[in-house]
Amino acid sequence: MKTLVISDLVTMRSALAQMAGICLLVYVFISFATQSIVAGAAAVAVMVPFMYFFTVSAYDETHNWELFRLTLPMTRRQVVFGRYASLLVVIAASLAVSFAFGVLLALAAGALAGSLGVVVPEGLLPQGDFVPVIFGAAVMPVVIMLVACSLALPLVLRYGVTKGTRLVPVAVVLIMAFAIYLVGDGGLGAGALEGLEAWLAQGSNLAVVCGLSVAASLVLYGASACVAARLYERREL
Repeated sequence: MKTLVISDLVTMRSALAQMAGICLLVYVFISFATQSIVAGAAAVAVMVPFMYFFTVSAYDETHNWELFRLTLPMTRRQVVFGRYASLLVVIAASLAVSFAFGVLLALAAGALAGSLGVVVPEGLLPQGDFVPVIFGAAVMPVVIMLVACSLALPLVLRYGVTKGTRLVPVAVVLIMAFAIYLVGDGGLGAGALEGLEAWLAQGSNLAVVCGLSVAASLVLYGASACVAARLYERREL
């Protein structure tokens, strides 16, 4: 599996470098446009994994690489777990880069405003406990990305990126409709959002939610890998 992870990352090396450069520019643009570092951190934390997921999946169908890979001394289960692992590495790296760049941007903005007297939007300045806020802003989109990949990867590995991506929007729409029913007016969870918002306002509860969300998404991600492995073993190529 380690070989497959390295293979994915080496194959995507130049693409990842381009994605990182583009996303850093997007980070600065979004931060200044919205006057908020939080918005930039959230956007970049999910952009690179999102682009990586579709690009590396498309590479599988380029020049019959997927067929050639199966002639190597490795099982289909290893192929699936390798893909899940490489995507997880990219997600973790994206989170770290997004968080680090957010902190550096805030410190740089503070230095410009303090030492040089440059007028900087207030949302870009380091205020209070800004480090946990930036980290939380980067973590939650990563959780969303993990959940999205947990739904999409089994479909892509079973049907290929061309057919599989047609089914992903259907699954997402059905899940969103069910979620709206649960938390909407008259739904089973009516009023839950108001209570959750009040609970999150109580200091350290946000950190608890972030930790539990990451743990739950990783469990779902692991379960998805097992399902995808079984589906890929039955796929005829």
